[in-house]
Amino acid sequence: MKNRMACIVPLFAVLLLTSASRATPLASPPVKSQPSKTQAPLEARSQGVEWEYLVVSFGKAYFAGPLTASGKSGSAKLRAFSEVGLFAQEATSIQGDLDKLGHYGWELVCAVGVIGGDQEFIMKRPFDATRSAKEAALVAEDARRLREEEAARAAQAMQDGLVDLDAVELEAKEQAARDALAARITDAISKLPATPPPAVTITTSGAPPIAQVTLSINYTAALLKEGGKYRASEARDLVRVLVLDLTEKAGLTQDILRADWSKGRVVIGVGVQIEYAGKQHTVYTQYPESYYIQ
Repeated sequence: MKNRMACIVPLFAVLLLTSASRATPLASPPVKSQPSKTQAPLEARSQGVEWEYLVVSFGKAYFAGPLTASGKSGSAKLRAFSEVGLFAQEATSIQGDLDKLGHYGWELVCAVGVIGGDQEFIMKRPFDATRSAKEAALVAEDARRLREEEAARAAQAMQDGLVDLDAVELEAKEQAARDALAARITDAISKLPATPPPAVTITTSGAPPIAQVTLSINYTAALLKEGGKYRASEARDLVRVLVLDLTEKAGLTQDILRADWSKGRVVIGVGVQIEYAGKQHTVYTQYPESYYIQ
C-alpha cells in the first residue's frame, strides 16, 4: 500500500504542474519578423525592378577533389577546408564560369540537370539597358586585361629562366583558334551584299574561342522617309536579313544540338543608324545573340 501511495503522489504532482502550465503559459520573448529570402523578388517587383534572365549551359560538369582540382578556368575554393577534414568535390571549371558571370551582376536562380551530364543554369539580374549595350565592350576590355596579365606572368617566368613549354604551346594553339574564328567572321562579312557595308568590330577571347562581333550599319537610304520619318520595324527586318545572311555564310547556327562547341561561339550585336539634320542617330539595336559553328 505504501508503495502504491508513493507512485500516486508524484503522479498527482505531475498532473498539477501540467495543468498549471496549460492554464498559464510562459511568456515568450517577442520575436521580430524577418522577411524571407523568397520575399525579396516580390518586394523588388513592388519597387518597380525589372529582371533580365540568362539561360546557359557549360556542357558536362566534371568534379574533382580540392587537392587535385586545378585549371585556368577555375580554382578549388575548398582547398583550405581540407585541413579540417572536408573533402567535398568541386566542378571548378563551371564554378569559375559562374564567378565570371557573377562579376557582371548575374545571380544563379536554379540549375537543371544531372551530375556528369549537361547542366542548365538559369541566371538573373536587374535589367539595365545601358549596361547591356555597353557590356560587350566591358567583356572585351576584361579579356584584354587578362591576356596582358597572362603575358606579364609568362615574361616574368622567362626572366627567371623558367619556361613552361606546355603553357606556351597551349596559348599558341588557343590564339590560333581565336584568329581562325575572327578570320572566318571577317570573310563572311566581306561577302555580304549590304550597301553600304557595315562597320565591324571583332574581339576574341577564351578557349574554346569566343568572338564578340558588333556591326554598325548606316541604313539612311533604306529607312529615312520624308520629314524625318522612319519605321523601327523596317530596321528590324533589315537586321534580321543581314544577320541571317552572315550566319549562313559563316556556317553558324543557334541550335545548340547542332553546334560544335570546340570550334567556338560567335556573339553578334547590330546597331542601325540614320543620318538626319546633320546628326547620326541610332534607331534600332539588336542586342547580342549567340551562334555556334555547325
